[in-house]
Order: sequence, then structure tokens, then C-alpha cells
Amino acid sequence: ACGPALRPLGVWLVALGLPSLALSVLPFTQATLLLLPAGVFLGLFAMVLGVFHAPTRRAFDALDDGQIRTLLGYRAIFGAFLVAGAALELFPPVFAWTAGLGDLLVAWLAHVAPGSLARGGSRRWRVLVHGAGLLDLVEVVVMAMTVVRPWLAEQGGLGPPMILPWIGVPLMLALNLHGL
Repeated sequence: ACGPALRPLGVWLVALGLPSLALSVLPFTQATLLLLPAGVFLGLFAMVLGVFHAPTRRAFDALDDGQIRTLLGYRAIFGAFLVAGAALELFPPVFAWTAGLGDLLVAWLAHVAPGSLARGGSRRWRVLVHGAGLLDLVEVVVMAMTVVRPWLAEQGGLGPPMILPWIGVPLMLALNLHGL
């Protein structure tokens, strides 16, 4: 059975995940271009609700060090995807390189941090890892609106970028906020 902390996550994954996957393969239109910021802001709104939702806070607080490092390890996958996406011209290079390298850095920091990243662990390392993660993701959101969106309009398609800003970024932001 799904606990109360996981229900909102499940609803969010279905509500934003399925449309983001569908939009990644639909032909580009000006109307679909408006959905990039809409999905980003819906995802961020869901993340903010999670910060104030007591069962979700308790679930994040209950994560152990290994679970947090595993979740942050996905940033390495996202980062590599972005860097590869720049080479394949799926993303604007300036965005892909800065966001991709930021993800790789945060994943590396989480991997090498000597103290526990769990609640009650090394405060200094939690602030360093999660603070760097927050800074990187703020840069990602700003560049998604100021660089990626105009680039997509110029290129004439949406493609793979929808799942990362709608699901990956808000989920990692929530993890970083709860980790501070």
C-alpha cells in the first residue's frame, strides 16, 4: 500500500510525467512551447507543497544516507544526458554544459562527502551538497526560461527536454530543500 507521503508523489508523476512524455514526441507548435514553463511551474508548485506537507517532510527526513546518495546519484545521469544532448543538438550548448556539469558536480560531491547526508548527519556536508544542488537547479530553471525556451522556438521542436524540467528538476529541488 502507498503511504500518505508517497501519494502526492504518485499523483505528481502521473499528472506531469505522462503528459511530458507525450509532449516529447508531438510535433512542435507555438501552443506546446507555452507548456514548458507551465510544466516547470506546476512541478515547482508541487515541490513547494511537499515542503509544507507533513507526511512528505517526514518521509524525506526518514531517508538514510545511502538513499540520499543514491537519489543524488541520478544527477550524474541527468548531467551526462544533458552533456550528450548538447553534442546531439537536443539542447542549447551553453545550457547543457552548465546544467550538465552542475549535475555531475553535485553527484560527485554527494559521492565523496565523508559525513552522512541524512537528517542528523554532518550539517556542513549537507549544506555543501544540497546548497550546491539548489544553486545548480535555480540556474537550470532560469536558463530553461531564458535560453532553452527561445532555442526550442527557433529549432521548431520540444523533444526530450520536457521530462527533466517537469519531473527531474522539481524532485531534486525538493530533495535539496529537505536536505538543508
